[in-house]
Amino acid sequence: MRKVKNIPLVGNLIHGLWSSFVVSVGFVLYLLFGASGGPKYGLTNHFWPKAPFKTALFPKKWEKKVIASGLGVIAFFGLLCYWAKCTSPWVVMAVYGGPYLIHNAWLGIVTLLHHTDTDVPHLEGEEWNYVRGAFLTIDRPYYPIVDWVQHHIGSTHVLHHLNPRVPHYHAQEATEAIKKKWPDLYLFDPTPVHKALWRIASNCISVRKDEKKDMWVYDDPSIKAQPYEGDFPKRWA
Repeated sequence: MRKVKNIPLVGNLIHGLWSSFVVSVGFVLYLLFGASGGPKYGLTNHFWPKAPFKTALFPKKWEKKVIASGLGVIAFFGLLCYWAKCTSPWVVMAVYGGPYLIHNAWLGIVTLLHHTDTDVPHLEGEEWNYVRGAFLTIDRPYYPIVDWVQHHIGSTHVLHHLNPRVPHYHAQEATEAIKKKWPDLYLFDPTPVHKALWRIASNCISVRKDEKKDMWVYDDPSIKAQPYEGDFPKRWA
């Protein structure tokens, strides 16, 4: 999707609102249709590893387990319907549906915030390796109560990609070590998350192939005059 011609503000606004909605329901769309899962796996369903969906995501030996998981989801949905019959649909939506939607929205928002920004490239081919990809994720501080509730996952997210085996109670300590060891690679954005979310949703509209390197960058006019130098973009200096 690109900006509405000659009306960039309207284009950004429309895209921002649409992206905010999509990211809020994105996890459900991913589970049902493989949305945003990439062309390698295509149209995929996490509850039915057979046609008409593609099956590349699941090894053959997982097939029965995936189907059993799907049946479990159907059974639980049946219990929710029975609960709604005994009480009312509004009770089920308030007690279960509302929290479920909030959980999914938060999962999508957190994923977007830590893997996307206007000046973070997406590498491919020889430009990509595990470490470079991990260092192109972003740490962001959330509001104090949120940081506490989610064990500082926002401000220690880069560590999660470098070494996911580090437990959360050592994550802050390990992140400080990463900052000191690789200050030129570590990415941290102090922008309040609600502002960062809107910047990403309204500006990360389309991508273009970099002219010199094997990577894709967001087609944002505000950063075209600042070509990438070295291995990584210069951010938030």
